[in-house]
Amino acid sequence: MAFITMTIDDQPLDVDDGIYLIQGSIINVSSVAAFYPDTSLAGYCAAKAALDMVTKTYAFTYASKGVRVNSINPAVINTPIFETNLGMKPEQVEALGPMMALGRVGKPEEVAATIAFLSSKGAGFITGETLTIDGGAMLTRWLNFKALLTQ
Repeated sequence: MAFITMTIDDQPLDVDDGIYLIQGSIINVSSVAAFYPDTSLAGYCAAKAALDMVTKTYAFTYASKGVRVNSINPAVINTPIFETNLGMKPEQVEALGPMMALGRVGKPEEVAATIAFLSSKGAGFITGETLTIDGGAMLTRWLNFKALLTQ
C-alpha cells in the first residue's frame, strides 16, 4: 500500500509586485474498497475511505489556489499487487473478469489514462471527486473481498 503525502505552500508568490497562484492537480489513488465494508480488510477499507475524505477536504481547501484534488477508485486491475498481497497469479486475476459488467478486469494503462485525463485541462472544472474505475463492478454488486481471498 502506498501513501502519498500532499503538501502545498499556501503562500502566494510575490513576483514583480504580481500575485501568482499555485495551479495544478493532485490525483490520489484510492480503491473501491473505500465504499464496501469488509471485516477481512477493515484497515485497508478504512484507509481508503479516509483518503477519499482527505481528497474532498483538500479540494475544498485549495480550490481558491487553483489546485484541483481528485481521487480514483479502481477495482480489479491486473497488477502485481494481487500476487504480492494475495498470492494470486495473473491468470487467476483475469478469471475474475466475468464478474465485472464489462466482462474483464482492468488494465494498468486504463488507470493511467484516467489519471492523465484528470490532470488535463479537459478536467479543469472537476475537483473533489472520487472516480470509480471498476468495469461496472459496482453495478453488478459482485464486490466481495472475502470471495476474492478464497479463490
